[in-house]
Amino acid sequence: MASDPSTDLAAGLELVAGDPRELVVALAAGDRTALADPERAAAFLPLGDLDPSWLDALGEAIGDLGGGRVAPFRSGLRPLPDRLARSVEDEVWLVDARWLHAVAGVADEAVAAVARGWLVRLGVAEPSASDLALAAELAAAIVRFARRATTAEAVLCVSELPVTGAARPVGP
Repeated sequence: MASDPSTDLAAGLELVAGDPRELVVALAAGDRTALADPERAAAFLPLGDLDPSWLDALGEAIGDLGGGRVAPFRSGLRPLPDRLARSVEDEVWLVDARWLHAVAGVADEAVAAVARGWLVRLGVAEPSASDLALAAELAAAIVRFARRATTAEAVLCVSELPVTGAARPVGP
């Protein structure tokens, strides 16, 4: 039996860059494969069950390395305009461009140091080599996504679960 392509992509937490109207139409239609289609989205990063607070910690680790402050991921999320938000069931937020640019600015040679700082921020005082390798791989994927996404009209955070403590706007 063939699987339904709309369910082949793991949902959970996803970042997608492109025209927000077109992406919301795909989400409203249940066409998750459109999120990964380079013809429709500038960049796509499925993060599965990753807790959004980890993206806050990643920003903090980047700030620690660069000597500046990076706004937390979740506090920079903005609601979609009501006319777009009403058409989707998932939590969908606009990602703050400042967070995105901070992540995109991480040099390739700094990713391992960011990954170590990320794990420390998450409470792993003495990360193992395998933990460091996994964190560096994920950090590199997020950096690559951010670099591709910086030229997009918008970056959306899509989640099946609440991402922030704020309620999604509800319109008539």
